[in-house]
Amino acid sequence: MNGSADIPAREPERSGGPRFGIRARAMSVATMLVLLTVVLTGLLVFHGATLALLNAHRKMLASDTQSISQEFDRFIDNMRRDTLFASRLPAIVEFASEACAAAAEEQFYRCRNHATGVLSSLLRARQDYHQIAIVAADGRELLRIHTDEGPDFAAPVPETQLRSHLDSPEFRAATALPEGRTWISDARIESDQNLDPSRPRTLIAAATPLHRANGQLFGFMLLEADLHKLSVAQDDKAGQSMLLYLSNSSGDLLYASDGTHSGELDAEFPQLGPAVGNPGKNTLVTIDSRGAKQVLASAFVALQAEEPERQLRVTVAIPYALIRASVEPSLLEISGVFGLAILLTLPIAFIATGRVVRPLLRMSAAVAGYQPGESLAGLPAARTDEIGQLARAFADMVRRLSGSEARQRAAIETMLDAHVVADSQRRIVSFNPAAERTFGYQASEVLGTLVSTLLPVPSQTRHADDYARYQQGEDTGVIDRVREVHARRKSGEIFPIELMLSTFTVDGEQLFSAVMRDISARRKAEEHLSHLAAAIESADECMEILSPTGEIIYINPAYERANKCTLADVIGKRPDSLRDFDNEDGQVTALRAAAQSGTKWHGILRSRNPGGDSFVEDVSLSPIHNGDGVLSAFVVVKRDISEKLEMEQQLLRGQKLEAVGQLAAGIAHEINTPTQYVGDNIRFLKESFAEVGALLRHLKEISQNTGGAILPADIGKALEDADADYLLAEIPTAINQSLDGVSRVAGIVRAMKDFSHPATERTPLDINRAMASTATVASNEWKYVAELRTDFDTELPQVPVMPGDFNQVILNMIVNAAHAIGDVVGDSASGRGTITLSTRKLDDWAEIRISDTGCGMTPEVAARIFDPFFTTKAVGKGTGQGLAITYNVIVEKHGGTITVESRPGAGSTFIIRLPLEVPDSSEQAEHGVRVA
Repeated sequence: MNGSADIPAREPERSGGPRFGIRARAMSVATMLVLLTVVLTGLLVFHGATLALLNAHRKMLASDTQSISQEFDRFIDNMRRDTLFASRLPAIVEFASEACAAAAEEQFYRCRNHATGVLSSLLRARQDYHQIAIVAADGRELLRIHTDEGPDFAAPVPETQLRSHLDSPEFRAATALPEGRTWISDARIESDQNLDPSRPRTLIAAATPLHRANGQLFGFMLLEADLHKLSVAQDDKAGQSMLLYLSNSSGDLLYASDGTHSGELDAEFPQLGPAVGNPGKNTLVTIDSRGAKQVLASAFVALQAEEPERQLRVTVAIPYALIRASVEPSLLEISGVFGLAILLTLPIAFIATGRVVRPLLRMSAAVAGYQPGESLAGLPAARTDEIGQLARAFADMVRRLSGSEARQRAAIETMLDAHVVADSQRRIVSFNPAAERTFGYQASEVLGTLVSTLLPVPSQTRHADDYARYQQGEDTGVIDRVREVHARRKSGEIFPIELMLSTFTVDGEQLFSAVMRDISARRKAEEHLSHLAAAIESADECMEILSPTGEIIYINPAYERANKCTLADVIGKRPDSLRDFDNEDGQVTALRAAAQSGTKWHGILRSRNPGGDSFVEDVSLSPIHNGDGVLSAFVVVKRDISEKLEMEQQLLRGQKLEAVGQLAAGIAHEINTPTQYVGDNIRFLKESFAEVGALLRHLKEISQNTGGAILPADIGKALEDADADYLLAEIPTAINQSLDGVSRVAGIVRAMKDFSHPATERTPLDINRAMASTATVASNEWKYVAELRTDFDTELPQVPVMPGDFNQVILNMIVNAAHAIGDVVGDSASGRGTITLSTRKLDDWAEIRISDTGCGMTPEVAARIFDPFFTTKAVGKGTGQGLAITYNVIVEKHGGTITVESRPGAGSTFIIRLPLEVPDSSEQAEHGVRVA
């Protein structure tokens, strides 16, 4: 930012009489001080220079040690993140999945090759990584990629060379970690006998567990990196005068710059261990194992927060001899220059010393120790001469500049939008916290890098071209304008941003300021709203949105088509002003109560519009609340179910006709048997009556021939000829059998009459008798495969039901039970199952249980048996409508519940509960089906 500020000078405060000028005072003081200090200064200059140089080297050493340790810390943190990132790659997740493990060999190797490819890419991208492997939960190494030939030759290890990790610390640690955590091992020197001695490896491993989608532990991901390369790189940065040592938590020396040290670091530097434990000492002057004096600084890099004893120790040393050597050769020169300086600068010293030098030194020290945000203390502002005036003006300037800088920094640091500043070379020089949150980088990771780091690859070339054109003076249309472009996060995710780019100049250098706002959430919300609007616009159901007070504020096209209106026709009107709603069943009252309480509601509404058209609609009401929880609108979804209800009635009638058709043959068989032997007995009686008539006529003839006197012998012979004893014994039996047959036929007809009760409204019914009659009607379905037992509660009161629908439900249950038993016993006449019908009164409910000893059902089948058209029977043997109609009759029409308890091989029990009193419409909201 350009600009300057004129600082007004403040007049010095004057008091007392005239004073000597600064020049005269400096001369008088300097004459005495130079003569006294020249000898002492000559003696102390060499020692002071040595101490100053030593102190400077110690500060530099501590700073470099801390910087190097931070590099190692960032490297280990990158290992941790890369291992976790690799474990979540789709190819690795697929390789660890059950589907891949259970796949055929060709599919398995496809998964393995895919995983090999992404892991090889990771190794080629990270120069310091040595190898990466996937280990199974039993310790077997399933896949390993190494870079023995360099990172550009990352290749998988042959399967014959894969090893077991069962006894390794990585296996024990990784398999004990929760998902999403990473374990870092201690560093070690590679012990491979085939390793090139000129290329030693200092390996450190990172391991993270791999879990399948079901939470089962698959194994873990193992990443090994070569710290030797990083150590060499940091050693090069430190310079030739410094020696770098790296050791692990056991004290083993992993790396030494001079290559002469080995073994344990504490053995090489005996005084290092106790001194490092003292937090007050940043550096240490010690003697190494060879007797050489060294200046050391150490720092620690934690490997695992929960295991503080495991760490890397970074130690940097400077031989003390080098520090002394840089001073000793110049001793004579310093002495000569010092003597000459005294002769040449004595007049100047007389002037510059005294009260001139001391305040200036105070000002220099105050400025040197000043930190942004602190007050500038130590200035000689109380003086009344020119130095005091300078100190006050300087303090005032610093105060104003510091306040301005603090305000600007606070504004940038607290911005919600990302703010990035780049220099004329397009390198990032400022990266605020919002930018860190937006892009996923820490500021230290991107400062000094090109701005293109934050751009997707396709945009990087265009960005460079735009910058080149701008430098040539062309109007690229990107400065001081808001644009929507794409950016890239650290994770590689491409996302949309709003970009405002401006330029300013500081100290003659042109800088570029970019304010960026992440609009990915807004884009997703817009896309979601677009999809939602498209869904509403294309929905077949009628939808309307009502204000909290019930006025229409929106209707969808389906509503317009169904009601032959437009939004302009109905907006601001209440639905009850457009239709006359039928409230005989209390549904409208329940709807209004739900709207007043701001709760959801679902039910059936019947209405009629002014044109006389009738509607039967399935209606759901859902409240919408704003972010403060205040009711803002209602969404009403309507579906015309007139045709659905008619279809259900047709299906029910069809099911009845189907059931009657299936039972017709059985009923005919049941009636045919008694009818057959009634007919046989009537024919027998007819023949017997002919014989009795012949007997009577014979006796009449005898009576006429004998004049009315019939001899016993004649009667006996006539009775013997007519076989009267046989007729007397068989005729009563035939009559009784005929009466019994007629009674059985009458019972079947009565049962059919009870079963086909035509009532469609709820009427009190003796369900015990109804169930017995239905069982009789269906006897031909079950009597060959099962015995039917009843356990009826004689105290059960009559239940309000629709008799025809109720009988249909019981018939469906009995027929299904017979079929289930038939699937078990087959055509065997020796084995028969059991069907049990029972009733009980439970509080305000009548409970009906229909049990069978059939094949039973799995939980998956039991969960779907009430779905329309779902059947487990063979094609042509079932429509899948019986139990769907049963659910509709029990739950929808009677407000009851139906439960099924079943296990494969253990039969099934259907439990039906019906209310003993007809419930209000508001009480029918919660009922349905449960599966046990």
